[in-house]
Amino acid sequence: MKKALLSNVRPMLLKDGWRTPDTYSKDFEPIRGIPAVYLFLLVDQSDYLTEFVAYVGMSANLKQRVQRHETKPQIGKDGHWLMTWFKPTPEQSLREIEAKYIKRFNPPWNIIGRTRGLVA
Repeated sequence: MKKALLSNVRPMLLKDGWRTPDTYSKDFEPIRGIPAVYLFLLVDQSDYLTEFVAYVGMSANLKQRVQRHETKPQIGKDGHWLMTWFKPTPEQSLREIEAKYIKRFNPPWNIIGRTRGLVA
């Protein structure tokens, strides 16, 4: 699977109610132990404009999940800046909202039925 390069992911995320714990962002909100859908966004360090969603997940306790995420260390490599984004979500809607964003972004590290990661 080839990565889908985009240039306006962050404005779309903000419009949809997403936040980031990135302290350099004006859209900062700390990660807490709340139910949320989250994603890992990779931003190309050569221009800081090219970006793509690498992974989408969900958790009833966002803080605990992101701290212990097994895929995160694999994603943040190869000249990309890894950003975590999250959208507070009622617990009963987590699977539905996660599925919506997996369908929208087709992230390469969501592996159901395929090989994990990027193919050049």
